[in-house]
Amino acid sequence: VAGRVLARVLRSIDTDHVVIDANPRSVADARTAGEPVIYGDATRRALLERVGVARASLVAVAVSDPMATREIVSLVRELAPRAPILTKTRYVLEVDELARRGSDVVVAEEYEASIDLLSEVLRRLGVPEGAVTTFTAQLREEGYEPLRESAALALDPWLAELLDQVATDWVEVPVGYRGEASLAELEVRARTGVNVLARERGGVTLPNPGSGERLKGGDRLLAFGTAEDMGRLRALLAGLAGDGVS
Repeated sequence: VAGRVLARVLRSIDTDHVVIDANPRSVADARTAGEPVIYGDATRRALLERVGVARASLVAVAVSDPMATREIVSLVRELAPRAPILTKTRYVLEVDELARRGSDVVVAEEYEASIDLLSEVLRRLGVPEGAVTTFTAQLREEGYEPLRESAALALDPWLAELLDQVATDWVEVPVGYRGEASLAELEVRARTGVNVLARERGGVTLPNPGSGERLKGGDRLLAFGTAEDMGRLRALLAGLAGDGVS
């Protein structure tokens, strides 16, 4: 599935690419769709040489067989020593071995689902999007190592600190708000600790709104602050939902 999705996206953005697939049915379907697919076994050196892997600017490996994945990565690294290799694997235990064989990036399905769930939980807890993105990027950069440690161990402090760092995030004024209080009247800075960098209304963004800027239901504020600051801002705005309703 990952390979088909990748091929569709590359075709959509007019990026030259070649797909090698050992599944006859998948090859037939792809060719019908106009995809440049070659039927064959990518663990064969002769096939990789024939498709010109040595000239590739990037190689993505997405096969379900762990042993075949290892062989392909090793061959590609030998034939194309400078090409970045991105590899998908089902099991996190394969991450280190694939990296040793030359893969620059290894995406483990086993932990990607956990990272997706963790990201959504952090967002629901009010952690700014920027902090969530940085945190999850570091988990991947570390080869999922923090997730592989015993659940009895506390998270490494430097990782936890990433979630406490200041970041920007968009926060919405409840649609049900019928008043027009200003930022100063709501004491946004004093009560939440955030700095409001912009206000968006109807698709139009106002940068650096003044303290006298009045808010309306449905407005979005680009706020700068810590996760706790963002939580206080969301709580403050949520309390406006019934204000001014007759």
